[in-house]
Amino acid sequence: MDEAEKIMKFLNPKQSQKTMNQYIQDFVNKQKMQQEEINEMLSNDKYINWLIKFTENINSFSDYTWLYNKEILNESDLNNISKLNLLYEGINTYAENNYIYPIVDKYESFYRIKYQNYGFEISVIYGQETIHSARKVPIDENDYFIDFNDILNNKQQNNVNEINKVLYNLAEMIINAYSKGVPIDAIKSTIDKVINEIIWKEKDKSKIKLK
Repeated sequence: MDEAEKIMKFLNPKQSQKTMNQYIQDFVNKQKMQQEEINEMLSNDKYINWLIKFTENINSFSDYTWLYNKEILNESDLNNISKLNLLYEGINTYAENNYIYPIVDKYESFYRIKYQNYGFEISVIYGQETIHSARKVPIDENDYFIDFNDILNNKQQNNVNEINKVLYNLAEMIINAYSKGVPIDAIKSTIDKVINEIIWKEKDKSKIKLK
């Protein structure tokens, strides 16, 4: 029994329902406010320009870095550092809508973005603490960078319509197979097998490149 269940156990039913309703309402309000902040952040280049200026003398930082050194920074910088999570969430939403996925390195997931001539890796690490970081990196044509102008303008990437069409056709094929009596487990295992084969082929390609 976790702490929340223990608390609910000792509350009377009416109070429990009232408390739960308030919790849900607070959560919804918090999510709404956070989304409004993200929308505001991605409506102009104010935050990305702050990031460029802030990293002039420091190549990388996290929202965890300054927890015990707040006196070093001014209020504006501290406020912007605390919004790194919102930047990541905004990038992540745009990326998912355009079939762009984060690069995963052990416990860290990150996106590469570019703006003007500046490149950054914006990352998140999930653990006992969720830590968001920003790293200034050189723009390398061999690496994929999301153009931050595309995010600001919510520009749909060129391949999205084609991917949607292919996925729609794939879904139709799966539905058709099921309607003809192919068991769901057989469909799932076949898809998993094909995906695993693709993953192993990609890994082999990477090994060849390293050599």
